[in-house]
Amino acid sequence: MCALQPLRKGLRADANRRWSLNDALSFGLQVANLDLQYVEEPVADPMADLAAFHCTTGVPVALDESVDEALTRGGLGGAAGVAAALAELLEPTFGVVALVLKPSVLGGFEVCAAAAAAARAHGVDTVITTAFESGVGTAACAHLAAALDAAAEVAAAEANATAAAAAAAASAAAAAATGTHMSSSASSSR
Repeated sequence: MCALQPLRKGLRADANRRWSLNDALSFGLQVANLDLQYVEEPVADPMADLAAFHCTTGVPVALDESVDEALTRGGLGGAAGVAAALAELLEPTFGVVALVLKPSVLGGFEVCAAAAAAARAHGVDTVITTAFESGVGTAACAHLAAALDAAAEVAAAEANATAAAAAAAASAAAAAATGTHMSSSASSSR
């Protein structure tokens, strides 16, 4: 079973899809104990080789160009279209811990926000970066990253509250069922 790790600060590598599976495996096995945050686009053919790379090496993966291609291929059609286009890339055995999102390449902040929401729904983090922006564009991307971090915190708090409410409801239902069972036993023993 392949396990995903939470995104943390650390060393990252980017192969830009330049490695064959064998080259990627060689690299991954050599760095497996170095605790890389992730390797971005480690294989030339992600759909065919990403699961083999991650499951063999255990090295976490980030996707960049694959996101661009998936969104181009899938068409957008709003947040649901973005989520559908990215679903195949978020297959757990691929070991994806981050999507690298470039607003100017993907079509703007709304597309990036939808991609971030889709990633978050799968427990995958996002990294906002730039392609060739000026200082103004870079600042705007920094604001987007901050907004997405805040949205992730809100979503996590809501998920925790929902889980706590569900646990309380289950506990209350179990107590009620036990109480009902006890009173029914008590009445049948009379």
